[in-house]
Amino acid sequence: MVKVPEFVKPQYYHTPELTRHAVKANLAIPIKMLHNGAVSEVILVTRRGQLLVENAIRSARAPVRNVERRRASIAHLLRQGHSQAEIARRTSLPKQTVSRHVRSLRDAA
Repeated sequence: MVKVPEFVKPQYYHTPELTRHAVKANLAIPIKMLHNGAVSEVILVTRRGQLLVENAIRSARAPVRNVERRRASIAHLLRQGHSQAEIARRTSLPKQTVSRHVRSLRDAA
């Protein structure tokens, strides 16, 4: 591998900050350590703090859709005689999603 000095990836540093609220709410614990003659500050995130972060990440993602309700509406439109392409247009679902639901409905029957 050839390494070109001007194309070296820059070093990025981010210093996490701890709020009084996080300490008071028992979400994180500030710790000062002596390491090789230097004082280092670290933040220990408690399990409660980890759960709070996990929940925030989950809620920021797209909401979970009701698969059974979607499958039931596709089944209803199929019984009415609509094609998969027409169902995809009417429901604003991708054709692949409709096809997958139709396949699972046929397998279940």
